[in-house]
Amino acid sequence: MYHHQRALLLAGFLLLCFHGDWKTMAEDCVELKVQCAFDCAYREMGFLEAEYDIDVEKIHARNAVYDEAYQQAIANAVDHCMATKDKLIWEGEMLQTACSTFAVKFHSCIVLYVMQNCPADRWDGSPLCEKVKAGVPICKE
Repeated sequence: MYHHQRALLLAGFLLLCFHGDWKTMAEDCVELKVQCAFDCAYREMGFLEAEYDIDVEKIHARNAVYDEAYQQAIANAVDHCMATKDKLIWEGEMLQTACSTFAVKFHSCIVLYVMQNCPADRWDGSPLCEKVKAGVPICKE
């Protein structure tokens, strides 16, 4: 299950964040632990300011390149995750890491919500899609 979660997290990160100036950002955040890389990337993109301040408008602006249905799916996910922000902060504070885990927790929330509420026409009915929708690990341990 661990590999499945990491794959979904990476896929979501790439979809949400890397359709623009990703090369510079990647160079700035290279060789960081996962938690630190998300914190770094969210700050570089202007999504995260101070300790827990998410700039929702910047997230929406960055996703304007996608079609309307996908923009709405992301907007709904961001709204949902903002509503659970206090829980994400609390969960992150329970972990002892070298840097804040809030960005990775927030991003995980977005990815999971989009996956669970993705527009039906995005699913192609393939065995892989069906496994992802069902939450089945796609990597062999």
